[in-house]
Amino acid sequence: MSLFSKLLKAATDKDIDLDKLAKGVTDAAEKFNEQLKESGAMDQLKKLGEELESKSAIKVTEVETPKAQAYSGELAPAGTWWGELMPDEENQYNSGLDYLSYFRKIFAEDFAEYTIEEGEYYGLRNFSFMKDGEKALVVELLPGKSNAQGMRKACRASGTPYLRFYYDVEGWWNARAYVVQRIKGAL
Repeated sequence: MSLFSKLLKAATDKDIDLDKLAKGVTDAAEKFNEQLKESGAMDQLKKLGEELESKSAIKVTEVETPKAQAYSGELAPAGTWWGELMPDEENQYNSGLDYLSYFRKIFAEDFAEYTIEEGEYYGLRNFSFMKDGEKALVVELLPGKSNAQGMRKACRASGTPYLRFYYDVEGWWNARAYVVQRIKGAL
């Protein structure tokens, strides 16, 4: 039995005035709404909603060679790993490599002490960082519109650290320093 039907049953059993109850709920909701407006929380919620709406309109490009957004020629300072301007450091889009080759290069050069095993899980690329025969980390590369959770759940269940990188999200540059920092942090 749902909560609403339980309330209705309780109301009819005890002769509660449903009109009074409904008016009380309406009044409380209106008062709460006014408090939100007065505190500025409504403006913050509206702004957050607009941000989420704009982020859900992510553009997905070709799988093997995603394109950066229109490049204006201006560069963001090094260490700026997301935003409208391409960072002034090596990143996925200025490396001259497709996304898989770019990540493979970083893994090979910066994590040479690990054996990297490349795999696929339901068509999505992943890389297992192995040390002394044990899985130390799984890194998954996903398209921006993916909400895949299978590999993440499998890693959580086995206690294996897990990271994911999106390779085609506009404004997310996957700068080398960013990728290396996240992986080192997880290892």
